Amino acid sequence: MGREDAIDQVVVNDNVFSDADAGGMELADSTTYGDVDGPMGRLYDVHVMRNRFDHIGIRPDLFGQGPALVVEYAQTAEVAGNVFERVCAQGNISASSSLPGGGTRPSSRSGRHWRVTSR
Repeated sequence: MGREDAIDQVVVNDNVFSDADAGGMELADSTTYGDVDGPMGRLYDVHVMRNRFDHIGIRPDLFGQGPALVVEYAQTAEVAGNVFERVCAQGNISASSSLPGGGTRPSSRSGRHWRVTSR
C-alpha cells in the first residue's frame, strides 16, 4: 500500500487475536505519522465484528501502548460483538475521526459496541 492509496470495504470478522505482546490490530489511513501534507490515502468503510482478543498488549514496546483494537480516521466504521479478555493498555476500542493537527473527516460516523470480560 502506498501513502496515497485508498482503503475501502474492510471486513474483519470472526477471528481470534491471541498472545500479541505489543498490541492487536490497527486500521488507519495514511495520516497516522503526523504527515498531514496532501494528498493522502483515505480509509473509508470498515466493519470489525465478532472477533476475540485474548492476552493482548501485555508487553508493549517503547513506542506502542499495546491497544487491542484501533480504528482511526475511517469515514464509516461498524465495530460490534468483539470480545476482549485479559487485555492490557486501553483494552478496548480506540476510535477517532479527528485528524492529527486538527480537523475531522467530513461526514464520518461510527457505531461501536463491545464486551469486556475477565477471569
